[in-house]
This record gives sequence, structure tokens and C-alpha cells, in this order.
Amino acid sequence: MFFVDIEKYNVIYLTKQCFLRFCSSCQDSINQEAILAISFVCIVTVLTSKFKNYFLWYCMMHEAEGVMSFMSREHLLLHTGEDTIHDPKIEKKNLSPKDKRKNFWFYHKWHIVIVLVVLVFAALLSKDFFNRVNPDYEIGLLTKTSFPEDAVNQLQEALAEKAVDRNNDGQVIVRVNQYVIVPGSGEELTSDGQAASAPAEGSASASSSMEGQEASSQYVDANMQMASMVKFSVDTQDDQSIIFLVAEDSIDYFQNSYHLFAKSDYSSPDMESSDTGDIGIPWEELPYLDGLKLTVQSWDDNYNDIEVDVTDSFRELRVCIRDFEQLSHKDDQATIDYYNDSKELLESLKTK
Repeated sequence: MFFVDIEKYNVIYLTKQCFLRFCSSCQDSINQEAILAISFVCIVTVLTSKFKNYFLWYCMMHEAEGVMSFMSREHLLLHTGEDTIHDPKIEKKNLSPKDKRKNFWFYHKWHIVIVLVVLVFAALLSKDFFNRVNPDYEIGLLTKTSFPEDAVNQLQEALAEKAVDRNNDGQVIVRVNQYVIVPGSGEELTSDGQAASAPAEGSASASSSMEGQEASSQYVDANMQMASMVKFSVDTQDDQSIIFLVAEDSIDYFQNSYHLFAKSDYSSPDMESSDTGDIGIPWEELPYLDGLKLTVQSWDDNYNDIEVDVTDSFRELRVCIRDFEQLSHKDDQATIDYYNDSKELLESLKTK
């Protein structure tokens, strides 16, 4: 009697036909009694109110279109007429505008978030790209202590008056890049631009490297030191700066370690010689630079704003130009033109 009632609602027949269709599609031969046994197990699920939705979900997840079309053709779906379960038109008609918005947000919120994040990054990148200023000249400043930013900006403006518009953008820009590097402090650069460990404390090389250094420059910020070394390495490898302003107490180290600079007459120095007396031109021997007054804003004991002259710090620099033979891209025409323009800029500093 129990099975008769079940057959009345096509449950056994429904389940049996579904499994037979799956088995035939997989080309598996399964005993009919085994199919009935499996069908009987499914009866427990059939008796629940959610069996129909569960089975439809199962069919959709496994793309069992054949089974669904078979059930519809044989009228095996109970209490249903034409299959309109997934008719988009009917579903849209039954949704209010608020429900539509909720439904859209539920299914597309992550897409929207990703698109917004991409747009924000694109806006930031485009802002940096369009607002980026390409300087006509770059000049390296190699010192053991950081120079005041206000004074460096004044120097950039003064040098721009002697420079030319190389990139034809309607403005002349000279950028001075500060590289605060103390030889023997923290880490040094090797010849290939990589960082190397400093000599051990107390060793002969460590003692000799620190001789003559001021107390204030013996304790350089480690982060600034590393950042300066990396930027300086990139600068020399890419030939960004042709002219360098080098501190007098650093010229021996950089020239003997890297052989970067040419003589004052632009010729290449002897690689075997450690004499740096003819490397570059002292600041005071260039009339245009010697006539500059570089200042910074400060305050006195009563907290009144005052202007402090810091030109003397710059007078301890030597203006050097890269040795053309040591450039990384000396065969590139753009580098050749840049080098020649830098030579003309340096020559213009010899007059007021």
C-alpha cells in the first residue's frame, strides 16, 4: 500500500527515470534492483517540502538539461503547469525597484568594488603621469650631510637661468638630487652599484675611513644612507646626472672607487692615479656660483623670523663632470647630446 501511494505521485518512477538517464549517459550498466534501492533511499528526501527545489538546483548545477526536458515532457513535475521557474521576464515583473537594486547589488557588489578600486588607482597614476615634471638637467649633490632644501631650491633656480630648454616644453628646469653618503658608515656601494657591508669596527680600514670626518657626519641616518646609495647607483647606471657637486672631503672616495669624473679640461684621468687635484672645478673658481647668495628661513632666540646665509656650506663643493668614457650609454645619441649640453652649462658658470 505504501508503494502504491508513492507511485500515485510518480515519486519512484520519477527518481528511477532520473537515475536511469544518468546511468545511460555514463554508459554504466547498473542492476534495476539497485536502481530501485537507490530510489527508495531518495523517498526520505522526497517527503520534505524542499525536495523539488533541491532537485532543480542539483540539475542546474550539473547541467542536466536532458533530465529536466524529459520530466517536463512526461509531466513529471508535480503541481506545475508550464515551466516558468526561470523565466527572466516573470521574475523581473515580480520585483519592485528596491528589490531590483538589492538583487543587483547582491550579485554584482564585488564587481563594482573591483571596478572602483581600479578606477581610483588609474586616477592616481594618471595624475602622477600628467603632473610629472621632466627636468632638462639633473645634477647630483654628493655630500656627507644633508643640505637645506630651501637653499637647494634656490640653487636650482639659479642654474636654470644659465640652462636651455632641452626638451622644448616651454620651461627650463634643473633638478638637484641630494645623495647623502658617508663612506664607512653603515654600508657602501660596490663597483657594480650593490650595497656591501662596512668594515668591522676597530679594523684598520674602518679607522682610516673615518679619519677627518666631522662628528655630525659620523652618525648618518641608516635609512637616508641606504636610500641615497640606491638612488646614486641608479643615477650613475642610467646617466641621469652629468654634472655633480661633490664635497671636498668626499671627492677622493668617489673618484678612486668609481672613476666617475673627468678632469677640469674634460679629459679622462689616469685610472692608476689616486691624485684628484685636477678633478672638477672648485665652487669658488666659478664666478657665477661664487656670486650666489643661498639662504634659509630660521628664527632667533625670540622666535623672530630671520634669514640665514648658508652659502659657505656650498663653497666647500667641487663641480665635477662625468668622464664620458665611463658613461653607461656613451654610444647613445641622446646621451651624447645631453653630455654636450651639460658641458655648455658648466662653461656658462665660468662667467657671471
